[in-house]
Amino acid sequence: MRHGIPAHSDAASGAGGISFPRHAHYVNEEAIYVLSGSGEARIGDARVPVRPGDWIALPTGPEHAHQMVNVSTAEPLVYLCISTMRGAEIVEYPDSGKVGAGVADPTSPVGFRRIGMFRAGSGTLDYWESEPEAG
Repeated sequence: MRHGIPAHSDAASGAGGISFPRHAHYVNEEAIYVLSGSGEARIGDARVPVRPGDWIALPTGPEHAHQMVNVSTAEPLVYLCISTMRGAEIVEYPDSGKVGAGVADPTSPVGFRRIGMFRAGSGTLDYWESEPEAG
C-alpha cells in the first residue's frame, strides 16, 4: 500500500533553463505548483507565464505535452510536481520523436524505473521476434 502523496520538487536554473524535455504522459496525470521564481509552462503549443502560487493541471494525452522553462536570470524556477503514479507509464517526447516506457519501482528515488526508450515510427517488432520458443 502506498502512503503519502507522490510528489517531488524540481528546479530549472538560469534563463532558458529546463529540468526535463517536453513530454506527454499516456497513463499518469501530473500537476505542478510553482513555489518560487518565474517562468513559462509549455503546454501543447502554448507558452503560459507562471509565478509562485500558480497551479497547473496536466491531463494525459499528446495535446498536454509539457515543459517548465525558467525565464529569470536572477533565480531558479522551483516547483512541486505531483503525479497519480499509476504502476506503468508511456511517455511521448514530441520534440525528439521518442517514446519511453516505465514501471513503478519502490527502490528508485523517484519511485519509477524506465524500462525502454525508442524512436516513434522506427518500425515495430514481431511479437515473437528473438523469443527462444518461436519456431
